Amino acid sequence: MQISGRKACRMIFSGVTVMTKVLPLRRRSAAAIPFIAMLMAMQFSLGSAAQATTSGTTGGAAPSKGSPAQGTTAFGHSRKAPHSASGVLSTYFSTTLHGGYVAAGTGMRNLGHGHITISSIPPHSHVVAAFLLWDVLDGSTPSMHDPFGMLNGRTVAGTLAGSGDDPCWSGVSANYAYRANVRRLVHGNGTYRLTGFSSGNTNGQDPWTGGGSTPPDLEGASLVVVYANSFSPKVFIDLSDGATEGGGPLSAAFTGFVANHVVAAKTTFIVADGQSAPDGPATFNGNNLSPGNFQGLDPQDVPSYSLGNLWDTSTYNVSSFVHPGDTSATATINGTSDCLVWVGQALSVRVPSLVLGLGDSISAGDGLGPATGFPNNPNAYPNVLAGHMRSDAANFSISGACASECRPSVLRDELPAAERQHLDPELVTMTAGANDIHLPACILAILRFARVNPCQGRLFAHNLLELRANLFRVLGRVSHDYPHVPVAVTEYYNPFPLPATGSRLCPAMPALLSLSYLVRHQFSQLALLISRHLLLPHAAAYQTAVFDQVQAVLDALNATISQVASHFRHVVIVPLDFTGHDFCHEYGRFGHGWVFAPQLHVAFAFTSGVHSGAVHFDLRPAHNCFSNVPDCRHVFVGSGHGIQLTPLAIKYAFAFAARVNSFPHPTRDGQDEIAHMIQMDLHL
Repeated sequence: MQISGRKACRMIFSGVTVMTKVLPLRRRSAAAIPFIAMLMAMQFSLGSAAQATTSGTTGGAAPSKGSPAQGTTAFGHSRKAPHSASGVLSTYFSTTLHGGYVAAGTGMRNLGHGHITISSIPPHSHVVAAFLLWDVLDGSTPSMHDPFGMLNGRTVAGTLAGSGDDPCWSGVSANYAYRANVRRLVHGNGTYRLTGFSSGNTNGQDPWTGGGSTPPDLEGASLVVVYANSFSPKVFIDLSDGATEGGGPLSAAFTGFVANHVVAAKTTFIVADGQSAPDGPATFNGNNLSPGNFQGLDPQDVPSYSLGNLWDTSTYNVSSFVHPGDTSATATINGTSDCLVWVGQALSVRVPSLVLGLGDSISAGDGLGPATGFPNNPNAYPNVLAGHMRSDAANFSISGACASECRPSVLRDELPAAERQHLDPELVTMTAGANDIHLPACILAILRFARVNPCQGRLFAHNLLELRANLFRVLGRVSHDYPHVPVAVTEYYNPFPLPATGSRLCPAMPALLSLSYLVRHQFSQLALLISRHLLLPHAAAYQTAVFDQVQAVLDALNATISQVASHFRHVVIVPLDFTGHDFCHEYGRFGHGWVFAPQLHVAFAFTSGVHSGAVHFDLRPAHNCFSNVPDCRHVFVGSGHGIQLTPLAIKYAFAFAARVNSFPHPTRDGQDEIAHMIQMDLHL
């Protein structure tokens, strides 16, 4: 006859095997209970000798549990009182770090062995913690072998995490959940081989169609790996375990975090004894999860059993169920018609973060607001980046700062100010080095507005060596102050247009070339170019020369920065490429440059005998700076007239007004692009 139950029941009486085939339902009908109770009573009456001979074979559907007194079951089996942690999920590991966790599992019923594959740890990560969780169904006391097994051929010894009722299998009295710290055996992604775990059967027979199981009944195992990754967001991780068994709703609460503005959260249920019987739905913060039931879907070393593999390691993205500022979460499972054991839970929640900005006028947002240190303006790229990440920002960058040996400097001014705040940043950004090599003076010389170029010869080589030493000091202190925190160090972009070809002459280049003649009082040379219609060709050559010379300086500067950064594990170099968005793109009605452009008014006229000529340039950029720093408001003006005899005898008159307009600092769009480039390079 068939009775209401869920698993095949095999009872042994003095060497005679009695098989009872049952339907795959967890809870039994009242009509079935007397018959099964009779069999159980008969088995019990045989005494311990029969159990010792047969090891108490299992596989059947036990009757409803009722309300036994503590220390006994409703079936009359002797059982120890539950351990102090029985039936309770409790935290065994928690941390806050840049990184995350991964979890995977395997079914092991009637096997004693399995494989677990870990495959989603990101590159450049290192394992912080690794735990193996497994669950065994056994008698009133666990077998001496239950806490042991092997991982990749190395013995692991588990700690009893909890014990609870058996999940409705006959022949066993309780479930025992174990946890082993396997950090020394787990090094990242890979397949981990489990062998030698306590299992009465090891032939891989289907517990429903192949003759049941022989205790101890190993359910399965899960591997939970916590990793650190400098390029990952900051998360709170909680790992909990226990041995809660039940056919009804069970819940667990998690605290100890504050959810970030941009919510990212995931959780993993580790559940034993799930099969293709009604259960669920599991919930998170009162929201049903999909699929929210546990059907024994973890893989195993043999083909899947007819009603499931009795082990689930189920991970869910629960970001939509967590709100900014939340400080707790609740998860539930519901066995309904399926007796489940809640072996463990993992939770990660992204937590609030801080971007710490250091550096010179570029990271200070020169031209876009205050640029004199903390608190800084919201338009500087560290602040913009924090906004993209929905994080807070503390930007200590100061316009004009060098790395170390000047005032102000990152080492002597900015870092001490940050240290006094006792900050815990998620990310440090820095742009520094240009002032150490006197880059502004170099650019003036390359534009032919100054005679001395500090970016040439021995002086340049000396300054690069000094910068190298200064950067080592700065990054060493940053790494000491904020260990394991990623540091994004930007290179410097070329603000000038690419070499002129065809119609790609920047409209500012003829004006700047003309201005370079005027400030050097080379009026006759300028008149000669104009009279021979050579100003535009010379402006094209000037554009090429300026770009190439500035790029050569930047190549040396950026190479020095990169070489120093390569010595620090958590420092990432972020190249900045402004090609196609140089300052020349600021001129015109719809300026889309990423660099502030100077406002230029240049007028020059001459006569030479019966010949005369003139040029006039009036260039107004689309975006104007709006701060009180000198580079924003300063205007260079000049005018005059006179006679010059060589190389062409002329009478001349000129006037110019050049407003710096924070050139060559980034516009708001440029600052946004720097923030975006950091996000892309660091995968934020």
